[in-house]
Amino acid sequence: MPRSATRSVHSWATAAALRTALLATGFACTAEPSEIGADAPRAAEAPSRLEITFKLDERLTRGLYMGDRWVSPPTYTTNLPVGTAVVDARADVVEPGGKRSPAAARWATSDPAVAVVTPAEGSAVRISVLEDGEARLDVTTGGLSRELIVRTVRKEAALLVEIHQQTATRPATASTPEPVVHASRERAGYAVGLYFGRRIKQQRWDVDAEALARGLADALAGTATAEMTDTEVAAVLTELRARDRRQAARDRP
Repeated sequence: MPRSATRSVHSWATAAALRTALLATGFACTAEPSEIGADAPRAAEAPSRLEITFKLDERLTRGLYMGDRWVSPPTYTTNLPVGTAVVDARADVVEPGGKRSPAAARWATSDPAVAVVTPAEGSAVRISVLEDGEARLDVTTGGLSRELIVRTVRKEAALLVEIHQQTATRPATASTPEPVVHASRERAGYAVGLYFGRRIKQQRWDVDAEALARGLADALAGTATAEMTDTEVAAVLTELRARDRRQAARDRP
């Protein structure tokens, strides 16, 4: 018999003898080598995540025939005209395998005077930026959530808008419900007045407090004999905003 064949027979006999010995001692090994490790625990898959994307300004893509382009950077930045500062956003759930599906998300803003989201629920929304300032947007769906920070700065007739994605997707945790406050009409009126008063002070508008109170009273009463027409009101507000721009220009280094 050739030497190679003799080695093969010897190896087979040795393996058979070892298997017989193991069986005799009660240490049975019935698995084939290819089966070893088949039942080993697999590494845990990454959880699903909530991804927020933003539509690039059409003024950047239209001339290049690129169509709609959606991006999801840590900070989305755009420059938009005052009065029409709108950012299209979308929320999707991305599964571990990469499959995407629209999220039935709820969008909540911390300051509707700065940023408003419409509709308040859904995957595709529009973020309307109204004025200088900062607002937090909380996006939640199922057990996932994402926090966005909207910061805006007026640059003459435009708004520089930055939307920061603060954290990675995280499970939404149950929070202690806020106590329900049943405010009286007096307390509610004072709270609203304090809120708008602080906003006016932040804008550095020099206004007469008594005249402001009369304007609020006429607006709430819906009186048809207001001291100013809508045209006059618009003209005054335009002048106040023009003063803001002139003051901002003077404050620049």
